[in-house]
Amino acid sequence: MSPDQPRPTRFRATLDSIHASVPEAVTVQHIVVDAGSTDRTVAVAREFDCDLIIGEDEGIYDAMNIGLRRADGDVIAMLNSDDTYLEGALETVRDWYEGRKSSWMVAGLRWIDEDGRRIADLPAPPSWLTVEAFASLGWNCIHHQTSFLTRKFYQQVGEYDLAFLLAADYDLLARALRLAPFDRIDRTLATFRRHGHSASMQGAERGIEEGSRIAKLYGPPSKSVRLAYRWALKSWLNAASPGWFLAKRRGSA
Repeated sequence: MSPDQPRPTRFRATLDSIHASVPEAVTVQHIVVDAGSTDRTVAVAREFDCDLIIGEDEGIYDAMNIGLRRADGDVIAMLNSDDTYLEGALETVRDWYEGRKSSWMVAGLRWIDEDGRRIADLPAPPSWLTVEAFASLGWNCIHHQTSFLTRKFYQQVGEYDLAFLLAADYDLLARALRLAPFDRIDRTLATFRRHGHSASMQGAERGIEEGSRIAKLYGPPSKSVRLAYRWALKSWLNAASPGWFLAKRRGSA
């Protein structure tokens, strides 16, 4: 896909990936929150019979909170308009839900570039991950695109904190991990399009500040212990995904 391709085209790919992945005997309530876009986003959402909410919001995390309040399914997930599910993703979620040990699950994520080319697959983080280690890392290694929480668990965790401009998902998942460990699924379920317009690629200084805030909120008080956790977790992530590690070194991730 070229950089000048209209956003609704990518959004249609997102919707296609969701609806094509719905297994038998499963109903998907697909909520789309739109803050008054002037392109064809709303028209495309209506084509797919989405549960559409139109109105002003205070940014992406506020839009997610709005969607959360509307959701009435057993399992809730978040997928941005540039992201897609891979084949069989929701079948995996259904199978997990039927035999779940925890109230939430985390799977692997595929990073793709602007044109949809694969950069690398990142597995789900280790099952031994604690909130202290997670918060000490300084960035979110639990992929929100492949995190699936039961609605009851979301109610316990709470909404996205709008005080975080870039790291509200990091904060929310830290709260989730503080409440319960996740079921780790050793499979890649979704794609994340990595490009210069991604929120994670912008506001690096703000991102570092918010990561430090999360470390102080949920990590151990000792800076040396936080550093040890950070080193151990980074080492695991790099070893588990050498392709991602090399892409980072080349500057393509």
